[in-house]
Amino acid sequence: MTNFDLEKYKKLTEGYNNETLSKEEVLELYRYQNFIVSQAQYDHRLEYKNLLIQFLEKKIDVIDFARQFMKFDDKVTEIAEGFLRDFEFLKSFQMNLNSKNFGDLIFEIYEICFAICDEGEFFDESNEASPRLYDLIQERFLQLEKID
Repeated sequence: MTNFDLEKYKKLTEGYNNETLSKEEVLELYRYQNFIVSQAQYDHRLEYKNLLIQFLEKKIDVIDFARQFMKFDDKVTEIAEGFLRDFEFLKSFQMNLNSKNFGDLIFEIYEICFAICDEGEFFDESNEASPRLYDLIQERFLQLEKID
């Protein structure tokens, strides 16, 4: 666990709102924001894992999995965005260093789900998931299990 530098975050947020940040400072602000999103995802890790298990055990089809995963991740991201505006919450916020790796894997799965929904990849005309998709999701799931 590490502390969140609230004063630095406030300064970057103010600079962003006033359009006075350098490119490096904008990237630093994005890193803070991504850390909060990753932490929110990590805090909901059981829900993510349950959804992955349902898919891997073929209890939900590929389209339902992709839609549910993206919808749930959007909800968690909304929660994180609320945290980013709540300076009282951020005062005592502790960053779990595992959350960054967890968030990176969730992002990879989100991209796969986007490819499923938007581009029709990883399944056939009967909505049967390809073996490659199961392998990709299984691999990410095993990586997520190691992070706990």
